Amino acid sequence: MIALLVLPGGCHQSDPLARCGIELRLPPTWSPVEPDRFVVPGDPLAAWVGPEGASLSLFTTLRDPGATAETILEGTANLWANNPGWSFERQVVDHETIPGVSAARLELVAPGTGDQLAPIGRGRALPRTGDNRPLVPTRRVAFIVPRDDFTLYLFWHLPETARETLNADIQATLATLSLAHR
Repeated sequence: MIALLVLPGGCHQSDPLARCGIELRLPPTWSPVEPDRFVVPGDPLAAWVGPEGASLSLFTTLRDPGATAETILEGTANLWANNPGWSFERQVVDHETIPGVSAARLELVAPGTGDQLAPIGRGRALPRTGDNRPLVPTRRVAFIVPRDDFTLYLFWHLPETARETLNADIQATLATLSLAHR
């Protein structure tokens, strides 16, 4: 397994995950890539590519005073609901993945390239400039954790055809996720 370990007092502060107090292990079929390889609406911390063209991006956004998993879920769902071709499959507040931590979990299917969703322009999904891959139904699994000092996002993207195969990888990764108390 690929492991990123944070130990109090002994973490390397040059590691963005360590700075944020995040511990996470991915299955061995996933490989790290440059954090900014995928477009994210925040500060990229880490990224991986996985089987069948899947990806995982971890990023943070600014602190949102008073935010809860419930308000994050509602706001994110409202923001994403109006995107053409985006279809929600799951919206829940997760109280079990990380003991003592509530997170918003959303799953949707939209046009993309399997490793990321396509940008939307003129009311429809468009290929990224210079990307000649065809658009395919792409699943986004978003796990969002509001914190006192930032909001943490984990975005998995995978071809919808790989959903059953990669669900075990997503669950295994979430089972290893821990956050240092800050």
